Amino acid sequence: MQINSKDFSDSGEDVSLSAGCVDGEMSCTNDQGANKSKQQSSQKQCQAVGCGTVLTKAYCVKKKLCEKHLKVEAMEVIGKQGLWRFCQQCGKLEELSAFAGDKRSCRLGLQKKREQSALLTAQKRQQQQLHKQRQQQQQACSAPAACFCGGEASFP
Repeated sequence: MQINSKDFSDSGEDVSLSAGCVDGEMSCTNDQGANKSKQQSSQKQCQAVGCGTVLTKAYCVKKKLCEKHLKVEAMEVIGKQGLWRFCQQCGKLEELSAFAGDKRSCRLGLQKKREQSALLTAQKRQQQQLHKQRQQQQQACSAPAACFCGGEASFP
């Protein structure tokens, strides 16, 4: 529902205002007011309840949280119920119940990191064993008396 009304500024000029809500903001037809509302809507703000800090750093804009709320233990978020915390491992907001104590990474994020680390360790160990086998084969082949391939062994 929009209500149009005429108003007069202090200088006596005619200013038309439109009192309607668009995404929770008042919109007005005055040029100066329109510019202000465009600037406010184009500026990204922290999504923590009661914050409203204008986000300037690219990472903060991407995550929609100010630097303070990226590190806070618990917060309420606009449009979400309950308490939330930013997970540094996943890079997103998670419910507070997903965290163990005051850790900054959720349980699932930590589990994934452990699994990935274990996989990388196993792959590295396998590469080291393969490298060691190749070195042993090359050493055996360099001694002609011990080698039956004639020095033309193929290595995997």
